[in-house]
Amino acid sequence: RIRADEFRSCSPAERWRLAQQPLLVSGVFNLADPLRELVELAGTSTVEYQVRESASGEVELWESSLEEDGVEDLFGGEDYFRHFPVGLAPDVCTLLGGVGARSTLHVDPLSWLGWNVSLEGDKLWCFFAPEAAVEPFSMYRKEPNAWGRLPLGEEDEGEDEGRAICAGWESAIDLFARERTGGASEDITSFASSAHFRPSSGFAEDAEGPVALECVQRENEVVLIPALWAHQTLHLTPTFAVAGQLMNAMNASAVVDHCLDYAGASSP
Repeated sequence: RIRADEFRSCSPAERWRLAQQPLLVSGVFNLADPLRELVELAGTSTVEYQVRESASGEVELWESSLEEDGVEDLFGGEDYFRHFPVGLAPDVCTLLGGVGARSTLHVDPLSWLGWNVSLEGDKLWCFFAPEAAVEPFSMYRKEPNAWGRLPLGEEDEGEDEGRAICAGWESAIDLFARERTGGASEDITSFASSAHFRPSSGFAEDAEGPVALECVQRENEVVLIPALWAHQTLHLTPTFAVAGQLMNAMNASAVVDHCLDYAGASSP
């Protein structure tokens, strides 16, 4: 955990070095009661919703505001994803979830630096280092479905969508499948570790699995998600968050290499 003013006082190289492990940055935003009605609507759901488009433009407004107010400013410079063609560029998404909602256990595609800012509520994050997660959790490749696909060409005749330029990894294992009490659901709002839970079938309870790095993200805090780190989140309270990704001079070659590797090509 580090405060935004401390983080910004570091040199660009030092900031990037710090972000090579999961990092919680506080004090980036000063947002009062952000979209509380949406959070309350999501409060009865155990599903993590992802909202990527809005006819009234709310998502676009939040994306513009976030970029202007602080996330990109943490590193300075330009986000190269802005120059990707429409349909290939990853987009900022809004995440809504009630108590107990959770993401899948996954690794993001494209070897980017991810970011997630909580505008309302608390969320438990569980991370695993790149070399520790894919095999123990039986992860499989997962292509994005809302972006990252080439336009349909003649070679794609009969296909519904173009070829993907990248893929992440995903696991069918749920780290938060069962509470260890085995009884009625407890109040999880005070939980600060995945040790309160047992994973779903597919991962032996007595197995020596990879060591997790965990943190609880509070309102107005940003979690930085380094490339290739597996992670799963659990919503401890009703939450509203915005998530995105960054490609700049520090990781551009890794993003390009990811695309080439997935296409079975090699660097020139």
